[in-house]
Amino acid sequence: MQSLTLTAFSLSDVTIAKLRNLMLLERLDVTGCVISGVLTFDECVHHLTASEGLRTLILDHCSQLTDVGIGRAMQHGPLRELSIVGCTNVTSPNAVTTINSSQLLSINIQGSGLSVDAVATTLHARFRPN
Repeated sequence: MQSLTLTAFSLSDVTIAKLRNLMLLERLDVTGCVISGVLTFDECVHHLTASEGLRTLILDHCSQLTDVGIGRAMQHGPLRELSIVGCTNVTSPNAVTTINSSQLLSINIQGSGLSVDAVATTLHARFRPN
């Protein structure tokens, strides 16, 4: 399986751990999902991004996602696309720095808690001519 969409589900941390075994997964969309169980959403992001082949991660409207989860998402494989639309708990400039250091080609932060100034500064530093 290369693509999985789980929109607006309530997922247990046990289910998330099982998804970790989908090593051929290239695209994962968990728009609007919430996590129940012992693990936090941010900890579950660690499991969701375990696939080394994962290139696209869509976390839109995941209200439990925080800056910590973004950091964990960037620790794994070379994500090319990240969408955190409506993730208002992602607010730290440090999250932007983490995003900047990754191999992302596309990011959608519409309606997230990130400030436009922080993102503009990061993009300027990343893409300015030498």
